[in-house]
Amino acid sequence: MNFSLLSFTAVLAGGLAIAGLLYLLQRLKVRRRAVHLPAAMLWRQAARELPPRVLGKRFRDWLAWLLSLLIALLLWLAFAGPRPAATPAAQVQLFYLDASAWMTAGDDFAQAKAALLADLERAPADAYEVYLGDADNTALLRQGESPVLLVKRLQGVTAQAHPSGFDRWLADMGRRAGPDAPVQVRYYGSPAGAAARDRDVPVGLELIWSHLATPLPGNRGLVNLGVAAAASARWDKVDVLLEVAATGMELPKLDELRFELDGQQFAPANVTVSAPGKWLLRDLEARGGELTVALRERDGFAVDDGARLRLPERRPIRVALTPGVPRAIGDVIAVDPALEIGDATQAQVLVRLSSEPDIPGKPALVLGDPATQDSAFTFGYVTEAERRELLDNLAQLGLSQAQNSALADRFERAVGVELAPADRRSVAVWREVFDAQSPFVKSRAMPVFVAQSLRWLAPPPLWSPYAQAGRPLVERSGLYGLTGSAQLEAQGLGDAVYLPAVGEYRVGAQRVSVSLVDRGISMAVATPRPDRLPERVSLIDRVGGSLPTRLALLLAAVLLAVEWRLYQRGRMP
Repeated sequence: MNFSLLSFTAVLAGGLAIAGLLYLLQRLKVRRRAVHLPAAMLWRQAARELPPRVLGKRFRDWLAWLLSLLIALLLWLAFAGPRPAATPAAQVQLFYLDASAWMTAGDDFAQAKAALLADLERAPADAYEVYLGDADNTALLRQGESPVLLVKRLQGVTAQAHPSGFDRWLADMGRRAGPDAPVQVRYYGSPAGAAARDRDVPVGLELIWSHLATPLPGNRGLVNLGVAAAASARWDKVDVLLEVAATGMELPKLDELRFELDGQQFAPANVTVSAPGKWLLRDLEARGGELTVALRERDGFAVDDGARLRLPERRPIRVALTPGVPRAIGDVIAVDPALEIGDATQAQVLVRLSSEPDIPGKPALVLGDPATQDSAFTFGYVTEAERRELLDNLAQLGLSQAQNSALADRFERAVGVELAPADRRSVAVWREVFDAQSPFVKSRAMPVFVAQSLRWLAPPPLWSPYAQAGRPLVERSGLYGLTGSAQLEAQGLGDAVYLPAVGEYRVGAQRVSVSLVDRGISMAVATPRPDRLPERVSLIDRVGGSLPTRLALLLAAVLLAVEWRLYQRGRMP
């Protein structure tokens, strides 16, 4: 036997306390005695010597005490919420409470939670497990744990703005089940969850929609917010793609949206309409500000009424050139908006000849002598991750077998690429590769090599084209994706950083603003309930509701009636 509200130890202790209290009360009952007085004037003295209630005398009314104790214990057990324990052959049920963005409207989550707790009061405690549909699909109650823990663990829990993990969780649970011993799953959540899983249930799972929230009559919200390099080719500008969608409501217009940059409201000056509900905001300042777009009039589903995006900080890379550097390199830097020539003390990257003085600690592109350098291109890396990055992206540096063959014919010697460990990033190239008559200088690969090499030596700050809840962070710092982020490498699996829910996050020193922007979620909140929900008999139904509690109360009422009848007839003390 298990109990809903109290542990077995608490029920046992309470029963013992009730038995002791009734025992004391029984001993304190009125004791009638016949006393013969020699004179009527002595009755007052006899009353003082013989009090009507006494303790420590012989206990005689055992049957009356047992009847009162039985009634009190039945009421105590009914309060504790008795439930039968599951038999070894009983079917295990899995309860899933969806706490995703679907359940953030109104009091949908509170109603689903109440329905879950009501159903669990009638289920065998050892025959179910409860899971919360948060970003991690947390197990709230394992099989065999006390149900009292569930109420405490659900206190303060609310639905959050993130995609539902029900599909992923259901697939994981499907691996536990087998066709010979199906596992029953009871879902408490959104009609959208029921619609998504109605035709795809893993083998071995029996799915029941125990509680589905009331769908919204309509919804509109932001479903896309992303940033890209400006089409105008201005390095310090970016373009932002914005899209809204609606179902059961009119599509929002541009003047129904509010724009803010770092908390200051503004009106976009250069806007292009690419499709109904889709706009391109051109040439916004790439200074690392936070762009906020929101509907001026909110609706019943607030989590998609606004979105935030951290714009990239795209400052030119400062490059210092020593006097001996070939003109071809300076020409590439001059036309590249991401690069600017500056003073050596303020520069982020140094380009010099091997015979010219170095600046300690500063990454450099060094033009050396073929007599002292075996390979035409030598990259110095610090970490193993940098070495792998270079190996995977040599083609994006403008280096190819065909290009190396042309250089080999020009210099009449083998031309290769070498990766070597170093205390700082560096790129060493033969000086003759940048001669005016070199085929490399005349090729399309030369500006790509110079631009990408300088970006790799001084990688720009991390920025992402979009940051969507429930998706990995996409990094786009380099022109061709060469310069991978060490921050992502350190904080994620490879270069993937998972963004669980809407909010503000940090990847190293970089702030990332995460929004919902999910068309599927925004449209699905208006999904109607299925016309017919599956009719299945569950363990809850077979148990017969709170039958033990009802039986305890009924038996207590019968015994109370018997006790009252006996008292009326004078058979109860």
